[in-house]
Amino acid sequence: MANIYIDHPLEIENGGLFVSNGRGIHPKRVIESYELIFVLHGTLAIREGAHDYLLKSGDVLILHPKIEHQGIANFPADLKFYWVHFRINSKQLSARSMTAIDLIKTGQVGDTTKITELFNLMLREQELGVDKLTLNLLLLVILREISLKSDLDKLTKPKELAYRARSLIRRFYNEPLTPGQIAHSLKCNVDYLGRIYKQTFACSLGEAIQLQKVSAAKHQLVEQSQTISEIADELSYRDTGYFRRIFVKHVGMTPSRYRKLYSIARINSN
Repeated sequence: MANIYIDHPLEIENGGLFVSNGRGIHPKRVIESYELIFVLHGTLAIREGAHDYLLKSGDVLILHPKIEHQGIANFPADLKFYWVHFRINSKQLSARSMTAIDLIKTGQVGDTTKITELFNLMLREQELGVDKLTLNLLLLVILREISLKSDLDKLTKPKELAYRARSLIRRFYNEPLTPGQIAHSLKCNVDYLGRIYKQTFACSLGEAIQLQKVSAAKHQLVEQSQTISEIADELSYRDTGYFRRIFVKHVGMTPSRYRKLYSIARINSN
């Protein structure tokens, strides 16, 4: 396992979003830098050295420098993945280098919407030609997010219940979900669950459901071509006007304005 120390951070080279056209295979190559891969949709089959990886939606893999890697299956038509090449600063570490980020080999992202937004922001900044320091910091945030270990084993029972509620919200946000349904699934009182959820996450269950739906809507507005009404319907909002009001409440702008501002600036499909 490698570590990235905050006072000697990484150096980004470039990044992009690969969108498959249903043809081709990842080339065989050896590179001098690390490569971070985050699969957004579809399945990526890749080999590094003697190890094979089958990456699906939400999976992360970091390829290491100077080790041969290659695709082991053709790109499926629905495959989309973000990629970033970066180097780790090799300067001598100082005695005060105490804060580090675990550079995981492979894993799965819990909140794919958040990671997607960070990648999109990084690619937009790259397209605008901002300084490398900004890109380095954005990549550092991404690596921090994907390397966080689950601390559920350390949680008290009430907090564990709150985390289980959050997990249900993340899984079933596109349904007409209510606090009562979540409490019923967890076999507990809805008022009790609401109290411990707010103590744990500083928002109510109802607000958490709205925020998750809005987060998913933001992703669809940027990544997909559905109309606002279609997105609202997919998220179980039967009233598009109500969906717009909820979106404005949490984002500060209309869905149409958000789509116009945050469409992906750079797409790589080679």
